[in-house]
Amino acid sequence: MKSNATVDVDRVLESAKLRGPALVVLLCAASSLILDGFDIQAVGFVAPALVGALHLERAALGPALAASLVGMAIGAASIGALGDRWGRRRTLLLSTALFGVASLLAATSSSVATLAVWRFITGIGLGGALTAATALIAEFSPRKLRSQAIGAVQIGVPIGGMLGALLAAELIPAYGWRSVFVIGGVLPLVAAAVMYFVLPESPRFLATRPQARESLARLLARIDAGGRYSASDVFVLGEEPRPTRSGVSALFSPQLRWDTAALLIACVAVLLVRRQIAARENYFAAGASTSGA
Repeated sequence: MKSNATVDVDRVLESAKLRGPALVVLLCAASSLILDGFDIQAVGFVAPALVGALHLERAALGPALAASLVGMAIGAASIGALGDRWGRRRTLLLSTALFGVASLLAATSSSVATLAVWRFITGIGLGGALTAATALIAEFSPRKLRSQAIGAVQIGVPIGGMLGALLAAELIPAYGWRSVFVIGGVLPLVAAAVMYFVLPESPRFLATRPQARESLARLLARIDAGGRYSASDVFVLGEEPRPTRSGVSALFSPQLRWDTAALLIACVAVLLVRRQIAARENYFAAGASTSGA
């Protein structure tokens, strides 16, 4: 490829395979969402122990149980939107670090009110990580593999919940309920530190930033080893149709309306599963508190 050439970034990505930088993104995004799934359910894991440790009625834990879900809704809308300004990579790093720090601080809680505050902040990070990870893998993947890649990443959330339940069963009897939040904080911070060095930015995002042409040229050279790219090239996005509107209305434009509908159905299904898991956790927590009494 000659210097000063016009490079269609969409076409490069569509012809690439899910390997190299794309595989790194897939593994990083999946890891972040596995930890996301762990921290989503963390307060449910510790609920029976909290009832006894803080001498509470089971119903008093309601604010702490709900706070993270409220935070997730806010985080998905607010931090997720920052990805369009700051980049998907930076947003994912920030979100992962945020829910890690907030989880560590939740371990210092001495009351339900304090725990609810930290869980709310944890939820903001969880919601931001979910949207940023999904956007990043979607923009790295060719269209023929995009749905499979997004599904592979998002399945990390229930996997994290299942692994967390197994881990909590070992941690709480040996180290107490605070240990769950400590692990739920340390692991995301370690993951964010690793991702800082290995996670690339979305090429499609970089293509919209003229000042990032040098970074984009280096990244495309890693994705397409047979091509030659230079910062002096003109990078365009021309393969995929894009909405002409911006903001929320763009989600229902002809180019995105079916993807929006599919994602809404998927998100509703995930929420229903989480509600079912939460109801089951409350059931077992009630049984534990009754037997403890």
